[in-house]
Amino acid sequence: MGKLLKFSIISAAVLLMTGCTLSGAGKAADQYYTALEEGDAEAAAAYFSESAEDELENFRKITGGIQQMCENYDPGEETEEELRSLLKTVVSHSYIRHEIKSVEKVSDTEYTVTADVEMITDESSAACLEALDYDSFYDEDAEELKEILQNEGEEAAGRFAVTKMIHCLNLSSDTAFENAVYEKRTCRLSVILEGDVWKIRDIEKE
Repeated sequence: MGKLLKFSIISAAVLLMTGCTLSGAGKAADQYYTALEEGDAEAAAAYFSESAEDELENFRKITGGIQQMCENYDPGEETEEELRSLLKTVVSHSYIRHEIKSVEKVSDTEYTVTADVEMITDESSAACLEALDYDSFYDEDAEELKEILQNEGEEAAGRFAVTKMIHCLNLSSDTAFENAVYEKRTCRLSVILEGDVWKIRDIEKE
């Protein structure tokens, strides 16, 4: 009886310690996909290791493009907020749910996390982005744009055009994704320990 109790206590302790370790890598992967589903590209990017150059570059193109546009034209706080809202809509419509299926130990500082992820297909993503309203502001505000260009110069005209375009894009974003097509894909994430933080090094999609 004593031996059985001792064995049970030791087994429980081992399972508890293993569970805590697994939760670190698994939690990082889970929170990464949760951030995407909530449309927070910046938060999702924070879960990547600096060695994940390709994945980080994709996020930097998105967030960097927004920052660059705002720096170039200084469209104002309201338009910047619309731009962030547009990005949130696009990202959140691209990933809609996930489930962590397994967390497997590779070494003390690396785990492989397998997740089933329901995401938009590449073809549907392209179609939805194409369905965004890029052009109507030209028809509606062409005369005003021309007047601003003549009277105030290129910088003011550029600021006006960017403001109007972002507004139209943002208004059309939900409608553009109405007919989005999704697929469930199995993703394998290599999650490594950097210091005391678990970071995603690589993602393979089946």
